[in-house]
Amino acid sequence: MLRGIELEDAFLRVNAVLSRYAELWTPQPFMHKTLPWEEDFPAMSCFLRALSEEQGRAMEGDVYAIASAVAPFFPEAQEIVDLALLVGPMAQGTEPDLGPFFGVDIPGRKLAQIQAFSRTLPDQGLDFLDWCGGKGHLGRMLGAWHRRHVTCLERQETLCADGRALGLRDQVEMAFHCVDVLADQSAELLQPSHHVVALHACGPLHRRLLEQARPRQIRAIHLSPCCYVLDVADHYKPLSTLVQDRGMLLTRNQVRLALQETVFQAQRLVHRRQRFNRWRLGFDCLQRDLRGIDAYRPMPTVSQALLDQGFTAFCHHMAGLISLALPPDLDLSRYEAMGALRQKEVLVLELPRLLFRRVLEIWLVLDRGLFLHEQGYEVTVGLFCSHTLTPRNLLIQALR
Repeated sequence: MLRGIELEDAFLRVNAVLSRYAELWTPQPFMHKTLPWEEDFPAMSCFLRALSEEQGRAMEGDVYAIASAVAPFFPEAQEIVDLALLVGPMAQGTEPDLGPFFGVDIPGRKLAQIQAFSRTLPDQGLDFLDWCGGKGHLGRMLGAWHRRHVTCLERQETLCADGRALGLRDQVEMAFHCVDVLADQSAELLQPSHHVVALHACGPLHRRLLEQARPRQIRAIHLSPCCYVLDVADHYKPLSTLVQDRGMLLTRNQVRLALQETVFQAQRLVHRRQRFNRWRLGFDCLQRDLRGIDAYRPMPTVSQALLDQGFTAFCHHMAGLISLALPPDLDLSRYEAMGALRQKEVLVLELPRLLFRRVLEIWLVLDRGLFLHEQGYEVTVGLFCSHTLTPRNLLIQALR
């Protein structure tokens, strides 16, 4: 756990490392056939390019394996991995017995996350407000554990209706408000008597909560942030004064790196994502050749259903989106093969970037913790569950 002045020290260390090695994690292999750092680290470049796709995939989810593999060429790799351990686990209390059927409506992984999150909350003697609560699963569990009233803010009326029914069933006092938390009237529902909780609230939603904390005199906040990139246009806008003054200037694509990791995904979806990336890379080779410009061109978002129509249909669709004429005698199978080669290349050249993924997320979370600290809160940043349960396991506790 990190507290008070430790937040500032930790941020400065993380910021220094990210700044020092920016050339290794800021360029995206997807956009570059040759990365700028390859000239400075030729031996590491040769080693990575010689890896097979299977070797790359075996390493991409294990930063320790990556650090060990590249250490002969980049000895500082282990230091970067160790920096990700700056944030330790939060203290957890005892989970009360609510019976075998409480939480039966919550998917297993989500239920485990809610239970772990709930165990970190000290009893402040306050009623709970579940921010962007959906069906109010988190609030309902906290209300049952602590015998408190729960207010739940949720935009979708169907989720509110389901949540009300679940609250009645479990005999938890719950009030649901169908409201967009980004709207001005939502702030009026925040009261000093609330202990506000938010589990995996997305970028603009949790940012709104942080900005309303001091004006609404909220006494306690427990927040696990997520999707930091959603409220980033061109560049990330820091919340805290320290990060504004001394932090790096991050682009939207750079912030996206912090969210790149998943620990559980159906194999069918994994294969589908890999095929989509392979075809995008193949089309990227195609558009470079036809335009005579050896540069990546951002592409519009397309429906995943397009993947069922084959590579030829994919290329014709993508070409239409950017007004690119395809010659009738074009050998598209050649570009499909090039996409497969590029996919392997991108995979292995991405490995050094992955060393910085968790460090960047800590940078973003510390900005939020420092902002609350500057607002007069006693702030603790820690882990509420294991990385295997969810990679978004960082928690900010702020108390007044």
